[in-house]
Amino acid sequence: MNSSHRETELSCVVMRCYIANMRYFTVFIITTLFCVTQGVYDPYRHQPTHRRRAYWNPGRYDWRSLANKHGRGRQHTVVPFYRAATTNQFPSATTTSAPTPACWIKPAPRCDPNSPYRTIDGSCNNLNNPTWGQSVRPIGRRLPPKYNPGSLTDIRTIGVTGRPLPSAREVSTSVLALATKRDLSTTLTGMHMTWGQFIAHDLTHVPLTPPMKCCNQPTGTRHEDCIPISVPPTDHFYGPRGTTCLELRRSMAIKPGQCGNTFREQLNNLTSYIDAGLVYGSTDERAKQLRSFSRGQMADSDARHHLPIEKPGTKCNIPPINHPDKRCFAAGDRRANEWGGLTAVHVIFLREHNRIAEVFYRDLKSSNPQTSERDLDEKIYQEVRRIIAAQIQVINYGEYLPNVLGDYQMRKYGLYLEHGSPRGEKNIYDANLDATASNAFGTAAFRFGHSEVAFGTQPKNSHYHNTSSFVPFLELLNQPTTYRQIQNDNAIRGMIVEPCLKTSKFSAEVKNHLFERTFNGSGLDLPAISTQRSREHGLPTYNSWRKFCGLNAVTFDYMPEHTDKQRQKFAQTYDHPDDIDLFPAAITERLVSPDAHVGPTFACLVGQEFQRLKKGDRFWFENQGTYPNHFTTNQIIQLSKIKLSKLVCDNTYTAMVPENVFKLKSKFVRCEDLPSLDLKNWLKAYPSYGH
Repeated sequence: MNSSHRETELSCVVMRCYIANMRYFTVFIITTLFCVTQGVYDPYRHQPTHRRRAYWNPGRYDWRSLANKHGRGRQHTVVPFYRAATTNQFPSATTTSAPTPACWIKPAPRCDPNSPYRTIDGSCNNLNNPTWGQSVRPIGRRLPPKYNPGSLTDIRTIGVTGRPLPSAREVSTSVLALATKRDLSTTLTGMHMTWGQFIAHDLTHVPLTPPMKCCNQPTGTRHEDCIPISVPPTDHFYGPRGTTCLELRRSMAIKPGQCGNTFREQLNNLTSYIDAGLVYGSTDERAKQLRSFSRGQMADSDARHHLPIEKPGTKCNIPPINHPDKRCFAAGDRRANEWGGLTAVHVIFLREHNRIAEVFYRDLKSSNPQTSERDLDEKIYQEVRRIIAAQIQVINYGEYLPNVLGDYQMRKYGLYLEHGSPRGEKNIYDANLDATASNAFGTAAFRFGHSEVAFGTQPKNSHYHNTSSFVPFLELLNQPTTYRQIQNDNAIRGMIVEPCLKTSKFSAEVKNHLFERTFNGSGLDLPAISTQRSREHGLPTYNSWRKFCGLNAVTFDYMPEHTDKQRQKFAQTYDHPDDIDLFPAAITERLVSPDAHVGPTFACLVGQEFQRLKKGDRFWFENQGTYPNHFTTNQIIQLSKIKLSKLVCDNTYTAMVPENVFKLKSKFVRCEDLPSLDLKNWLKAYPSYGH
C-alpha cells in the first residue's frame, strides 16, 4: 500500500464500552471516550451505534465503516469530512427549541441513475451516497468540533487556560478596524461583493432557532438557545448608548445523540451544489411556488419582470413608515430581500430564465406541435434550469474566483475552466469526493465578503449618470420598498462601476449599525456575530485551521501573516494564541498574493471548498458521461463564453457595460460585441431529449 495514502486502522471493541468494574474505572473512561469519539458508542442512549470498527483516512479527513473501506457497494456510511453520518434524509426542520428525543431521519431516497436533471433538493447527485449535498441536512465539517471544554454542544466560552474568552464584541473592536473612504478598493466593484453574497446564498443557509429576546433574561437562567454578545461598558460606540448586550440566538441543530451523532451539528437548508437553488428553490414545494407552469417560465410580478411577490405574512423586511403594507419578493432563497443590490442580481437570473424559455418555446412549439403544453413546459423549464446553473458556475469560476484567490491558488486547486475544449467522454467528476458544504466555509471563510460591504450605492441610469443621491447601505437592508424606488437596472449599473471595500476592515454600516431600526438607535455588529457564530458552531480556532492548511501555528511573538501592530492587538485581547478565533485572525492576514483578495488561511479553505464543489458535482456543466443527456461539446463551448456583463446587457436596458463587471478598470464595450449564448446548439438537439 502506498505510504502516502496509508490508512491507519483503529479498532474499537464494543464490549469495552460496557466495562463496569470500578477496578478498571480508568480503562472504562478511556475506552468510552474513544468509542464515543469514533461514533461507535452513543452516550445518550447508552448503547452501541450501528458501527463496530472504524478507520481514519488522513487524505480525506473522514471516518468510514470498515465494511466500506474498499469502496464496494453503496457507501452510505462514508462520512462527509469527519463526522458520523447516517444513510437518511432529514425533513424540514421544526421550530421548537425544546429537546427532541426522536430523530428526524427517514430512509435515503431511491435514485434513478438515468435521470438527466438534478433533483431540486440535491439528493442523488452522488449515486453511491445520495444524501451528500442534499438540502436540510447537517452541514459538513473538515475538523472535529471544539465546543466548550467537557461539552458536546455548548458554545465555546472558556479558553485553553481555563479563563473566559474575550467577548466577540471586544474582539471586533480590538482587532478589526473601521474602514474609511481610503479603504475603498481600487480594483474591484460593488458587484464583486454582491456576487459573493449571491453564491453564498446558493450554498449555505443555516436556520436559526425561534425568535426570542435573550438580553433581558438573567445570565444564569437564559434559554439554552440564547447566545447574546456581551458589550463592555467602555465600548466606544455602544457604551454611550447604554447598550450592554447584542441579541443573538443559536442555529438550528441536531442535538448530540439525536440521530447517532456525537456532537451538536447545525443544519444547512440548501443544497451544497452550485445549482441555482437560490433561483429555483431547494425543496419541491418552494420550486413549485416559483413556477408559472406555462411555456417553461418562472413566475414574475409585473410587466417589467421583477421577482414575484411573497405570500402575505412573510416577514422579510422592516416596513418604512410611509410604506407599511409593501410586501417582499419571492425567490428560491428567502434572503433575496436582504438588500437591494442582491435583489437586483436575482432579477437578472429570473429574466434570463424567462428570456431563454421564450426562445425555446417559440421554436419548439412550431417544430413539435404534437407535444402537449404540459410536457413542453416541463421540458423547457428543466433545460433552462440547467443552463442557468451552468452560467452561474462559469461566472463564478471564470470571473469571480480569480479575483478572490489569485492565479497561483486557482491553479493549485484546479479551479480554472476547461473552456469547452473537446474532451470526448472525459470528465472531472470524482464520486469519492463529498461536496457537502463545510461549516468552516459558511460560518467563517466565505464571510470575508462582509468586509467588502461599502457605505452604500449610487444608482446610475443607462448613460451611467447618477439618478438620485447616494443611498446609504442601511436604507437598503431588508427594505424592498427602497429597492423599488431606485429601480433594478439603476442598481445594477451602480454596482458595476462603484467600488467595494478592500478586505480586512469593516464599514460602520456593518460593524455598528447592522439592521438598525431607528435613526438614533444602534444596530448589531456583523463581524462580532461571525466570531460568536463560529464559537457556537464549535469551529476550531485559528491555529487548528493553520495546521489543517499546512501553515505554521502562530504565537504572540510569531504571526507571519500580520503586522506587528495587529500581533500586539491579538496578544492584548486573548490569553493564549490557541484561543484566537478563526474569523478575526484570517480576515486580517496579509493577502496570499498581490492578485488575491484573501490571506493564506482563507485561500486554503475557500480554494478547497470550490474544488470539492467542482469535482464532487456529478452534474458539473463540463462533465460528459456522468449523467444522461449531458451538455454536448458545442454547448459547453457556448456556455464557457458567458460573462456576467452579457447577462446584464440581455436583461436590463443597457447599451454599454464594463467587459468584466467585477473589475473597476475594465474597458467599456458595446453589448452587441459581447459573445452571446447560441441557443441553436440546444434547439437542434431537442429531438434527442424525447417528449
